[in-house]
Amino acid sequence: SAAFTRIAEMFPGAERIYTDRMPLSDRIGTKKTSFPLCTLYPDTKEGAALSLIYSADPDFAPLLDGNRQPLFAGEEQLDPDAAAEVFGGDMPLTQSRLDRYVLCAFGFECDYVLKLKPKTRYEFGAADTGNLVHRILEKFFSAVTDEAGHIKELTAKERAELIDSIIGEFVSGIFCGHGRQQLTERAMNLFLRLRRSVTVLIDNLLEEFGQSDFVPAFFEMKITNGGAPGTVSPLEIPLPDGTKAYVYGIADRVDICRRGNDVYVRVVDYKTGKKEFKLSDVIYGVNMQMLIYLATLSENAEARYGGNLAPAGILYVPASRPTLSVARGTSKEKVRQEETKKLRMNGLLIDDPDVLHAMEPDGAGTYIPVTIKNGAPARRDSVVSPGEMDAILRRVKDLAASMAEELHRGRVAAVPLKGDTDACQWCPYFAVCGREQEDAARQMGKWGRDAALAEVTRKGEHTDGTELDA
Repeated sequence: SAAFTRIAEMFPGAERIYTDRMPLSDRIGTKKTSFPLCTLYPDTKEGAALSLIYSADPDFAPLLDGNRQPLFAGEEQLDPDAAAEVFGGDMPLTQSRLDRYVLCAFGFECDYVLKLKPKTRYEFGAADTGNLVHRILEKFFSAVTDEAGHIKELTAKERAELIDSIIGEFVSGIFCGHGRQQLTERAMNLFLRLRRSVTVLIDNLLEEFGQSDFVPAFFEMKITNGGAPGTVSPLEIPLPDGTKAYVYGIADRVDICRRGNDVYVRVVDYKTGKKEFKLSDVIYGVNMQMLIYLATLSENAEARYGGNLAPAGILYVPASRPTLSVARGTSKEKVRQEETKKLRMNGLLIDDPDVLHAMEPDGAGTYIPVTIKNGAPARRDSVVSPGEMDAILRRVKDLAASMAEELHRGRVAAVPLKGDTDACQWCPYFAVCGREQEDAARQMGKWGRDAALAEVTRKGEHTDGTELDA
């Protein structure tokens, strides 16, 4: 830690002793503090001796037995009283909670019921870089966008100065106001690379906005109660027991396009990692965030925009500078073209020629994942009809309702999702649940586009009993 490093620098002659490197026998202390050692190191002589001691102690024997019992066994769930206390009544949810629950209900319980805190190494990692890129893009475009959504033109110098100012503000905040003179060489290089990457991203976004009839309406739009400016009320989902679930969150960006009395809305999300929208994910309740936000806007934002609100779609924007392989001497223009190809958005849009041309008038598919040929999309991978989009939005509401119902029942079994999405791959609670790779899991299947669309939009019943009609 930083504190340890600073103290060590103050006393350079002091011996450094790391607890995790000490012999196990030297780490045994009180009965309470030593208990984890017998479960963490059961195959050592020290762990075996501790197990004998705790097995004979009536206060610790039940805990020891509990640690030896895999938590995935059977259909683990909270008893009715506990479930009612934790989840009873109207249920506030966020997209991150829904994502966690669909990946593994037991992981959800560890995070949000038991409130376990995995050991964290404090460093400026990939997630922090991603968050910083989000903040820089939000602050930059908020600064250059007027109330009507028009982006003012900047010279290259003005753009660079604004980017430097925003990054400098964040650097000062991260390093407690000490500024760049206090940065290590590694940190300085990190921020210089970040500056170059963000400049490429902003240039690409400015080009996309410059040719599109869609304009940004909100950056970092909060979905919450209260009706404050720049917010939208959460999605309200009725449940069979008479209670309701509400889904809160923050949308990176919301764009609109006016066509007469109609207002088309699209939700945009910045992704620093590799992110590709797959309709088949929705079948399993995975990656529904953007669709949930689009459903929220479609239902709750009409009064704010003053027209008939219609969903235009969702788009993921690559928010990291692409890696290119080009020959030495390649022109800057050619490099820029290759970067633009790599920065092409992906997602799901409605198959409406007027709306698609509003996003990209020449229909070339330079920015959006749709190329128009002979008045129609050349491929249908990233488009659905308006009716199909409505059915998809209804389905994600039903899936969210089903998850809320399961939580009301206290179902928190350790039966993870497996397949293209592997819930166990980065789970910090793998050692807690005791699950083995061959144990029960919910397996994701392989779906083609048409089969996935048919499954997501098939007729059925909503959780309130009304017919789902695509």
